[in-house]
Amino acid sequence: MPPSSEYICERCPLANGRNHRFPKLQRLAHQAAIVRSLEQSSPATVPSADRHQPPSPVLDNELSEEISGLSIPEAQSDAPQDPVDMELQRLASLFTGLVLLDDGAHPHRQTHSKLFSSRDEYQTDVPEVPTAFTPIPPSEALVGVQAILQGQSSPLRPTVVDTQKVNSKLLQDMLSRIRASSNELGIQRALDSDAQTVGALTIAVNTASSVVIEAGRLLSSVNSAGDQNPRNSKRHARASHANTDVLAKQVQDEAMALDSLVDVIGCLLPPDTSEVEYDTAHHFDNPIAKFSVVAQLSILLALICHVVVGISNDPVNLIITFEHVLNELPTSLETALRRFKIDPATIVYAMCPSCHHTHAAKKDRLSAEASYPEHCQGYIYPQRGTRHVCGTSILALGHGKMRPIKPFVFSSFVDYIAATLSDPELERMCEKACDDALAAVRTAMSKNPDGPLAEEQVNNVFEAAFLRSFPGPVPGKLFIQREGRLRLAFQAMLDFLNPNGTRKRGNHDSIGILAVVNLNLSEDIRYRPENMWLSIILGPNEPNHDQIDNYLRPLIDQFVIGWERGFRLSRTALHATGRDVDIAMVINVNDLPATRKAQGMAAANSNHFCSMCDRFGIHCMYDTDFSTWTRRNISVLRAQSHAWRDAPTQSARDAIFSEYGVRWSEFWRLPYWDPTRMAVVDSMHCILEGLVHYHCRRVLRIDTKVAKRKETMGAAFEHNWPDYDATICHPLCVLKKEAKELPMIRTIQQRLVQPLLVEDAGEDSDEAEQDEDVDMDDTSDPRFVPAVTEEEMREQLMRLNLQPLRWVVHSLGLNTEPARISSKKLCCEQLLAWPLTNSTYVPRAINLANIHFIQRVIGKTTTPAWVDSVPSNYGDSNAGTIKAAEWRILSTIYLPIALVLLWGDNPLDSQSPPDPQHTRLIQMLDHTMALFSAVILVCRYTMTRSRATKYRAFLKHWVDTLYENHPHTRSHPLRPNVHMAFHLYDFLLLFGPVISWWSFPFEGVIGLLQRINTNNHIGGELEATLSRSFLRGASIRRWLRRDDCPPVFHELKALFEKTFPSYNTPLDSAPLANDGERAHYKRNGINFSRAKTHLGNSLVLYYPHKSRHAIAGSIEVISMRGEDVTFRIRRQAPLAPGIHDPFARYWPYFPARTYSSSMSDTVDLIPLHNVISHYARFNFSDGRCVVLDLATS
Repeated sequence: MPPSSEYICERCPLANGRNHRFPKLQRLAHQAAIVRSLEQSSPATVPSADRHQPPSPVLDNELSEEISGLSIPEAQSDAPQDPVDMELQRLASLFTGLVLLDDGAHPHRQTHSKLFSSRDEYQTDVPEVPTAFTPIPPSEALVGVQAILQGQSSPLRPTVVDTQKVNSKLLQDMLSRIRASSNELGIQRALDSDAQTVGALTIAVNTASSVVIEAGRLLSSVNSAGDQNPRNSKRHARASHANTDVLAKQVQDEAMALDSLVDVIGCLLPPDTSEVEYDTAHHFDNPIAKFSVVAQLSILLALICHVVVGISNDPVNLIITFEHVLNELPTSLETALRRFKIDPATIVYAMCPSCHHTHAAKKDRLSAEASYPEHCQGYIYPQRGTRHVCGTSILALGHGKMRPIKPFVFSSFVDYIAATLSDPELERMCEKACDDALAAVRTAMSKNPDGPLAEEQVNNVFEAAFLRSFPGPVPGKLFIQREGRLRLAFQAMLDFLNPNGTRKRGNHDSIGILAVVNLNLSEDIRYRPENMWLSIILGPNEPNHDQIDNYLRPLIDQFVIGWERGFRLSRTALHATGRDVDIAMVINVNDLPATRKAQGMAAANSNHFCSMCDRFGIHCMYDTDFSTWTRRNISVLRAQSHAWRDAPTQSARDAIFSEYGVRWSEFWRLPYWDPTRMAVVDSMHCILEGLVHYHCRRVLRIDTKVAKRKETMGAAFEHNWPDYDATICHPLCVLKKEAKELPMIRTIQQRLVQPLLVEDAGEDSDEAEQDEDVDMDDTSDPRFVPAVTEEEMREQLMRLNLQPLRWVVHSLGLNTEPARISSKKLCCEQLLAWPLTNSTYVPRAINLANIHFIQRVIGKTTTPAWVDSVPSNYGDSNAGTIKAAEWRILSTIYLPIALVLLWGDNPLDSQSPPDPQHTRLIQMLDHTMALFSAVILVCRYTMTRSRATKYRAFLKHWVDTLYENHPHTRSHPLRPNVHMAFHLYDFLLLFGPVISWWSFPFEGVIGLLQRINTNNHIGGELEATLSRSFLRGASIRRWLRRDDCPPVFHELKALFEKTFPSYNTPLDSAPLANDGERAHYKRNGINFSRAKTHLGNSLVLYYPHKSRHAIAGSIEVISMRGEDVTFRIRRQAPLAPGIHDPFARYWPYFPARTYSSSMSDTVDLIPLHNVISHYARFNFSDGRCVVLDLATS
């Protein structure tokens, strides 16, 4: 018989599940026989069969669909039938037979699915469909119709499925599988396993685990089916249900036993060293493509209002329901979130309210529910005795379920990596960073095998020395040698903030942010919220040095896996079949207290004040002989940290920490970790918010409150005191009890050179300095002089005898008339007034007129638009808190200009004797400009070894001459930031310019988090809201940049570009439609304008034709011809010969020059590529102006 005339019935129940053939004409009759045989047993819905079991004999899909649509008569009716109805019935039967005899196209040979394709696509993709219908032989049609009519003449009654019977069968099968898996496992087998059998045992454990999970699903299905099953016979239902319940209970008990066995044997198996596989499919789904345009826009509007703008749930729900007539619109925010699938992949840990120990949820294989232990399982170390389990309750009843008291929402780090690599541009950038670095290393090695691997001029971390020499996870190979894998380097930052903002009289709640960025991405996009990983550390109090590790542990877990095993992503943007990824944490940047806490190092105000070199004792904190410093031994540090971790008692831990200043840190779990090279010094906190803030507020005392006070002694100084000599002494001043009163004379002399606290600025400031001061006694540092108030000094002198006071008055040449020294009070008045008349006394540097001039410089200096503004009333109490970015602008632009003009505008005359006051001002100016020049160098966007060396030289000069130029600082506590600033030199060489790794961008994240609406329930809820809101916003931004994002979203250009700046935001202005002039032009993100449009944007330094000498000028006209841009620039008039330039003393490290304030008659036509940079301009006396080059490179 030809195959085309045969019908194959697969797994036929009438043939004991075998496949068999028979004539196609008998197909319908055979179908009817199958229906009758399965009438009592065919389930309507059964759980999916196990993929390891042989398939059950069921109808094929086509046959099942055909039978379900048939209405086969069951018995002849005695009632008379309408002839019309009988004729219609015959026609229906005829057409049914014709349809069933046409097999149609084979669905597996089509490229389009009927379920997921349009009607046209499906019907046009059937190559087997004939272009013309072949007539069916009448004999075949009649036989087919006759087979239907002979089967049954009336419709069958609806088939009633005995669900209990089906469930019993499924439960019995599952019970057999559970027992088979239990037999495969066994404690003895696990104990006896060797290297050859451990693989098979691992497979058996994984199979058993899958069986337990499937058993849980089946039990859930059986329970739900039992609740919904209609029961016609109560007695039969009760008996059947009881049997099912017994089987279900047996399956549950044995599945729980198997589950426990899986846990036990899993603990005996060696740890898995294979790559961790991660399914990334959800990052490539387009969840709203099927919705209409109106629905898409409504959902997007709702999400932007909630996640970005910050509107709460109820108003957002109202926005959505405005269009309730459209069925596609969601009815709540939660529905919109589910449809967009922007909720992040997170893990919720239960934190102990007492010791902050993290408890991961254990997902039950049977119930698929997450559960936590009821009590804390972390160890605590009391002051006395050995460690013991904490035991604090960590769960509380909430919404009918036991929930964590303090939930810690941890964002999945591997999902963050998967999200990053779902963008093809970002994935290419990640590859290129390693490949370019490796190519440069090979080029350098070919030229000089012993030479440096870093570039001479470094622009980013992959051009610097560290990553070019960093060993990878494969022994003998560099990290950047990826060999088909993807290698990602990361930077972590830990910081703490008040979620309610910083207010002087506000609350002092504190939460932390733990953020990570991908260093493979370029600086302009790596710090965007969608490209950052973030988790929130619980408040309301900042965790201490022992507790912080609990928040770091989940993140370090991921980095340990990513280094030792790697991740296998199922798909990325450039690799549809997946790729392998290795990761490393190479930089940890924080402020100084957070760094010491995270790294397990002693605080910076202890004798172990440095975590990088061997300097010990706070007395050498201001030591600037860095040539004698040696880096701490990393192997010794690691051994000491392990010793602290393994110490059995708290007293033993304290002894180790007191001796070495080291405790355990989670970072030590990373096999490559070296805190002396990877825990970097942050320039923002150390230099800007540390040294610059200290110099301006405490050294120079730029504060109107201080300037308005009456001048008092206020400063320490040296004085050559004469020895006591009774033979030349005034008779009234001779000591009466010499043995007792001679020490009193020395005490008086010491007191008179002490500084006073009365006029110090920083103590009452509303700004919190980002530093740890060191509390010192007067024996710690020979240069240290403790400060007292004027009243304290008066009280100290009044306690002494009268004769020593009289003798000191006499030795200083003061008034010794009997009426002026008759009492201790009169003597003290003369002694307290003496320092102000002493020629060695150094008055304060800044007065009220100076502050007003500084404010004038800030207000009148012309700058381009990209220079951030600072308070024009800087120095006043109402100027507000100065941020790090403002300290940078002040110390590199405004304050240097103002102080050079205040203290250095008068030239030194070599022909006349030097003026002591003018000499002193020049020395103070040199001291201040040394610090400001160091700041300018360290903030450059490119770094060279010579720049780093000069930075350290400027810093050394500033420290060495601090006490000499500002004696009142002797009373200030020593500042660890001073020492750590010297180590910044090392990191400039290791990682390049600070813009690649400083913490400035993280400050923007803090501001973003503080603007998110929360319920203010700190300690779990607020932190979870902040974390999820931030991650949702990142998901939206990432999703809107996908290639398959609906086009209608991009039509909302104003909203889209304002809220979500694109990766491809043009850095250059587009050409004009027609050649001509334009008001402004953007190049590499910088705007240039005509002078009449924006004066600051028009001030540029440029090279005139055939010259490499930079000229200052102002753009008057911007012309475009095609893509060519030409500036017509009027020159700034040069300074007339013979006129003093006060800024030349500090060139080139403070790149300012004095020009005439007038513009020249010379005009240059300059192509765009000859423009160097913008400049700032301030007009001052005698028709002069200062021009300051603002180039960042």
